[in-house]
Amino acid sequence: MVTISSANTIDMASSPILAIRRGVSRSVARRIKRLLGKLMPHIPMKHALVVTVVPGNVIQTPSGKRAFGLFRASGNGIEICIAGTPIRNMTTIDDIERTLCHEFAHYEQFRDGRRLQERGVKVRAENLRRKALAA
Repeated sequence: MVTISSANTIDMASSPILAIRRGVSRSVARRIKRLLGKLMPHIPMKHALVVTVVPGNVIQTPSGKRAFGLFRASGNGIEICIAGTPIRNMTTIDDIERTLCHEFAHYEQFRDGRRLQERGVKVRAENLRRKALAA
């Protein structure tokens, strides 16, 4: 089950709150909602988490870098933010799904008390996506 909210409030539910911002296409929103629902049986949640999908093909991280997605655990809570607009002739909705799975792999590192790093994340993200799409 996915909790859907239009606000950035954190709820202590066992599933993340999904916030899809105005400007994200309906087709992307549908695919993200469906993927998130199918991912949850494969990702035990120990924390409240907000997943935000924003319009645009990149986001700016707090350090000023540009990225397709971001996992952040701070005093304001735990969040995943992903860019929800494919780049014409470069990226697709599938790539946006991969980004979401990539950031969930970082959540698993955080949840398990491991150092946040890129090592092994791409493989884990692909495994998560494959499991979810097979469900």
